[in-house]
Amino acid sequence: MPLRALLAVLLQASRLLASCPPQCVCETRPWFTPQSVYHQARTVDCNDLLLTRVPADLASDTQVLLLQSNKISRLSGELQRLPNLTELDLSQNRLASVRHAGLANLSRLVTLYLEENQLEELPDGCLRGLTALEELYVNHNRLAAIAPSAFAGLASLLRLHLNANRLRAIDRRWFVPLPRLEILMIGENPIARLAAGSFQPLGRLHSLVLAGLGLRELPADAFQGLAELESLSLFENRLGQVPTAALSRLPLLKFLDLNKNPIGELRAGDFRGTPRLEELSLSGLEELTGVAEGAFDGLPQLAKLELNNNPRLSSLHPAALRGAPALRSLLAANGALGLLPEGLLASLPGLAMLSLHGNPLRCDCPAAWLGLARLALVEPRATLCAAPPDTAGRPLREGLAGSGGQGCPPAFPPQGWLEKLKVAAGESITLSCPASAEPPPEIYWLGPSGERLPSVRRGRQRAGGALELAGVGLADAGQYTCVAWNGAGSASRTLVLEVVGGGRWRERGPEVEAAGGGGGPGWGAGDGEGPALLVLVKKVQSHFVVVEWVGGEVLPWDPPGASPAPQASTPRWASATMHIHSPHLSYTAQVRPGSRQVNLTHLQPATRYEICLTVVAMATPAPATTASPLATAASSPATTASPLATAASSPVTATSTMATASSRARAPASLATASFPTATATSLATVSSMAAGESPRATASSIATTASSLATVSAVTKAASSRAPRDFSRASAPAPGTQRACLNVTTAGPAGHGVGGAALAAVSGSLLAGLCAVVLARYASRRLRELGCRHALKPCRQPPAALPLGEIYPPLISLGEAEGDPSPLPAPPASPYIDTSQTYAWQP
Repeated sequence: MPLRALLAVLLQASRLLASCPPQCVCETRPWFTPQSVYHQARTVDCNDLLLTRVPADLASDTQVLLLQSNKISRLSGELQRLPNLTELDLSQNRLASVRHAGLANLSRLVTLYLEENQLEELPDGCLRGLTALEELYVNHNRLAAIAPSAFAGLASLLRLHLNANRLRAIDRRWFVPLPRLEILMIGENPIARLAAGSFQPLGRLHSLVLAGLGLRELPADAFQGLAELESLSLFENRLGQVPTAALSRLPLLKFLDLNKNPIGELRAGDFRGTPRLEELSLSGLEELTGVAEGAFDGLPQLAKLELNNNPRLSSLHPAALRGAPALRSLLAANGALGLLPEGLLASLPGLAMLSLHGNPLRCDCPAAWLGLARLALVEPRATLCAAPPDTAGRPLREGLAGSGGQGCPPAFPPQGWLEKLKVAAGESITLSCPASAEPPPEIYWLGPSGERLPSVRRGRQRAGGALELAGVGLADAGQYTCVAWNGAGSASRTLVLEVVGGGRWRERGPEVEAAGGGGGPGWGAGDGEGPALLVLVKKVQSHFVVVEWVGGEVLPWDPPGASPAPQASTPRWASATMHIHSPHLSYTAQVRPGSRQVNLTHLQPATRYEICLTVVAMATPAPATTASPLATAASSPATTASPLATAASSPVTATSTMATASSRARAPASLATASFPTATATSLATVSSMAAGESPRATASSIATTASSLATVSAVTKAASSRAPRDFSRASAPAPGTQRACLNVTTAGPAGHGVGGAALAAVSGSLLAGLCAVVLARYASRRLRELGCRHALKPCRQPPAALPLGEIYPPLISLGEAEGDPSPLPAPPASPYIDTSQTYAWQP
């Protein structure tokens, strides 16, 4: 009997191989249904063969046909000879219409992959014959139109991916033929708003992904009819506050993703309408400054709360988590928290995991850390004290071991305070006040004339003490003082606000808010009347600083009462340079146009650096205009001298370049030298651009990576110079077509490094250079003796390679997404929260 069974298997395999098309792989593979039921399926794998048509000699019992990454633009009747076909992969081909896919009468087809083709529309009834279809992937196409009855006949469909297309609105009629749909992904489409009841026919929907739509608000009945929805992703939209009213229509919601939204504060009762919520992700909220009392009320089942990567989050109210007694994981890494309120940890009996690394933690307030001993810290060796100075750089538990005292007066983080902010008239700004104390401090602001803010007439104070000023004018300019006090003492910080211009600045694309926090921004001066280039510090550590800039595609300036100027074409960069200066080093490197972020690495700890970005625009002809007594058209980016004139061409802006395929380029950029008392540093910058493409099997949304650049500067410094830094912010006015912005940054001081940290690093560099010189001298002497003793050896022997002393730990500028020292430091950890806009298919 076993022999007969073996012979049958061999016979079946021989038949399968005999009918296998050339270059394809034919075998029996494991296959799982959408309900995760395991099967063995006859599989023909013809992926990545650059085929222009479907192979003609396919076995009739084929169940899985894989034709991914070919050049097929049309199918005729090839698939009609495969009555048992259950899975068909036509992704990454050249299909321009669903009707060209030859899908008629595939009554057993369960899974269909059509992503990354060239589909522009789905007409009525185009999939009507696929009665057994349960999974349909048409994401990453060019769909701009879907007919109301496009999905007619798909009553069995469970999963539908429409993300990363060109849809501008959602028509509820699409979903009427889909009563069993459980998963819908429709993110990354230019859908600016949701109509009421858009998803009402989907009564059995369990998971909805609306990532990257650009939504600014949600109507209260946006989710009407989704009574069984359990998972919702609103990742990377433009929501300024938690959509409480809309969420209250989802009584069974368990997982909510609000990552990467410009939410400024979490207010009391924001999640009161979602009592079944178990996991809540609020990471990457760059405007979040504080969490108010009762913000998480009404969440009795909440087990995991993510507050990671919120660079301005400096305050948690002591009663913020009183409504989440079942919380087990609190993740709040990479923020601005100095303390946790006294009793917060003790009030969460089920809390088992805590993540606070990357925050400026204070270790002089033991009362704030009661209950820490029973918790498991995420990355405990990276959870470090930032203050007081005698504990700075030590792990949190070690720093708390020797602390004492009863009360903690208010204090501000050692680095990151914004001293000056320059904004255009009419902008709305938020001024942060990241003071920490125990008991929590009272915070108020003093305005330019000494008045207390916020007042009835001016300003609004967020949770955490941040001050909001809407529509600032020239009267708002001046000095603002943040005052924090409690029974143990007080502290204050001052910021100078400069308001420029009196007209309107109109921007294409997302709005840019000049926010005070997480590193001071620098506004650029240029050839226009107001700022068009803003440089911000994204992250500051002891040895590296991440700087990013936004230019906003600014249109011409309009004086009050004038009609808007006509839209001009966006000028391109002719050149862009980054200059960095400190008492120890000064160099200039060229930056590839299109880059938006730069990582300055191998810096000295506890050192002040001045960073300047200069952008020069490529000459662009201005549109012709008709001169009038009150307006004179300007044909160049420079503004006219007349107070009533308007510019007909836009100021210089920095534009971002998006990449959708892998590309690499490298070119020499600039050479800069810096003189020191005992050594000369020579720097050479090189620039490269990279863009990441997505995985062939990725079946969910993936946003094309912005093109990045790399500039490397090699320098050797022997001793620190004592001369005062040059003030680049007072340089001469830039030439027409030029934008320039500068800011000052002080790197953090690690454990064991005080004021003398930079000098110690310079001495260490000198010792290393001397040691290398001695090694080279000994080696050269030995080689000379060897050559003298062995004169009969080949005269063409290659000389020994010289050790490149100028490349030992060079200062490095790298443009792109990576943060931190690239080498020899370890790679940064993966993102602490899940990007729910991505979906990955099981690979056999």
